[in-house]
Amino acid sequence: MRVPRATVEYNLAKWVRMGFGSVGEMHISRTAQGWRADLHVEGTPANEPSYVEHVRQQFDRFVAMGWGLAAWGHVDARVLAGAQERGPAAQWVSIPTIGM
Repeated sequence: MRVPRATVEYNLAKWVRMGFGSVGEMHISRTAQGWRADLHVEGTPANEPSYVEHVRQQFDRFVAMGWGLAAWGHVDARVLAGAQERGPAAQWVSIPTIGM
């Protein structure tokens, strides 16, 4: 059974706010397997492997506690702006959707 979008949005937004604060944006879309959430957050050390692993463990725990052991999650992180391991600092420009 597929979890309703409103349930996913509410619980994921709550988890993201607790872990990353309120600076960022989240997009949720339906996939064949369930739901996909793309997060853009500021101030996290995405190029630090131990930090990414910690977030991955916390997310797996969040998914298992909320939707059971049969549910699964995947975490992938990359630096969109700021200092990177090598090369010049990356920049991120976010333009909100403009409806017409």
